[in-house]
Amino acid sequence: MVVVKVKYSDFSVQSRRTTLGEAVGDTDSIFEVARKLLSRFELGRPVRLTGVSVGELCTQSSRASLFAEPKGDRRRKLEAVSARIADRFGGKGLRRAALLEEE
Repeated sequence: MVVVKVKYSDFSVQSRRTTLGEAVGDTDSIFEVARKLLSRFELGRPVRLTGVSVGELCTQSSRASLFAEPKGDRRRKLEAVSARIADRFGGKGLRRAALLEEE
């Protein structure tokens, strides 16, 4: 389950949620779902705060699939590598290119 909350400048709050059909274990998948949920909000007025939460989490061993998921497997491997780099070099050891500022 992924939930997106938006608090507007007048402190009113709205939330949207969806339950995924299959387990995901990577930030890219969660980001894609959150972005789709965010598109369902009225964003023509000032926003004070946004939030994303995930729930109904499971361990990797409990995720079984009948068919191979090449995209999901690749994302899980990338998450594992990212976690190892963060453990060794800290949170700034690896950064998405989309988050880099232009010089």
